[in-house]
Amino acid sequence: MTLTTHAATGMIITQWTNNPILGFFAALMSHYLLDAIPHADEWIYWRHVHNSRDTIALIVAACDVFVLSILLIAVLNTHSGAESSRITAGVIGGILPDILITLHTKSRRKFRNAYHGIMQKLQHAYHFFLQKHYTFHMTFHNVMHAPIRFRTALFYQSLYIIWFVFYFI
Repeated sequence: MTLTTHAATGMIITQWTNNPILGFFAALMSHYLLDAIPHADEWIYWRHVHNSRDTIALIVAACDVFVLSILLIAVLNTHSGAESSRITAGVIGGILPDILITLHTKSRRKFRNAYHGIMQKLQHAYHFFLQKHYTFHMTFHNVMHAPIRFRTALFYQSLYIIWFVFYFI
């Protein structure tokens, strides 16, 4: 799913919890549950993994981050300061798993033997954590397999974001 969809869901969840910490963890869990729904963006991930300069993957990611930024600015400008911490916690909780996946993808080959001593042990722990998270995350991605086109999934996610804008802003 797009980061915008995960962030919007995280914002809604944190508003229901009325607690930034509880909202963060609820948004984090919602990310995995949403990823169990077929959303046809795996091909973008694999295109990027095999060719980090792939223009389609970069354009989709840039557009997603741009829409997320505009949405977040709009939400933060329309809500009071007390709600800002909940909104921010929801956004971070909603997108953190995908950020960890990106870190895993980017650091898989790099930095293998860059350090020695305690730094090398920290680096191994970092890679171990990212690998375990990747396995956990992909478990949810592989729960349901349904043939769906990316443009169809993007259309449904866009409808959700439009609903979110009317509901939340």
